[in-house]
Amino acid sequence: MLNSSDVALYYFSEEYKDYITYDSSHLREYRFRVSGTGKEVRDWKISGDGADYFDITDYGLLRMDWEPTYVEPCVTATVAAVLEDGRKLTAAVRAYSEVNIYMDKLFADFERRYITPSMTTKEKAEKAAWYISTTSDYELYNYNWIDIFLKGRGDCYASRYALQYLCKYMGIKAVACRNLDDHGKTLFYADGRFYVIVTGFNEPKPRMYGIYEVSGTALEDLAEKNKFDLDYFRQ
Repeated sequence: MLNSSDVALYYFSEEYKDYITYDSSHLREYRFRVSGTGKEVRDWKISGDGADYFDITDYGLLRMDWEPTYVEPCVTATVAAVLEDGRKLTAAVRAYSEVNIYMDKLFADFERRYITPSMTTKEKAEKAAWYISTTSDYELYNYNWIDIFLKGRGDCYASRYALQYLCKYMGIKAVACRNLDDHGKTLFYADGRFYVIVTGFNEPKPRMYGIYEVSGTALEDLAEKNKFDLDYFRQ
């Protein structure tokens, strides 16, 4: 038998070690061992949808190669110890990201501090834009949206995705414009209307932001340029 049938590992990015808090008891690696069989392990294998996130040595040490994305916070796979007689002993393994966990805590804190039950969807999205613009500086060529929240800097591409994920956390249908010419634009849907919020202005915080309603031909053109499915918003 294996010494565990279910293991969770947590990826920790050294890049953000000075910017986040985390649970020090979380496992970064795990050593599988076989007992009670009298047979040697011929091979260790990893299979499943999340197999590429893991690596296992020939002596059963499991590690993570990289971290799950924010939109897929938990990935899973199966570890198998292949014995010399052909039998397989298996265990379920799961992978998480310390940064993703911290981001959810940060978003929850934002909601607790700035969002009230009486606010409309539009007001909630605008408050998210205000927060991003107030707490981050412009940094050219830094397109990592996580840096907006953790390091307080990023470019207009980072800002539009930062707004997308913060809005989605609050249950607002928002999608960042993928077209590079749509600087800082994020499309969102509120109370039966479409709006564009513009963030990511090239200036130090507190930065400007803008919001306007979009409809008709202008909405269709924006959707075509950015390959948006407008039915997604209306569902």
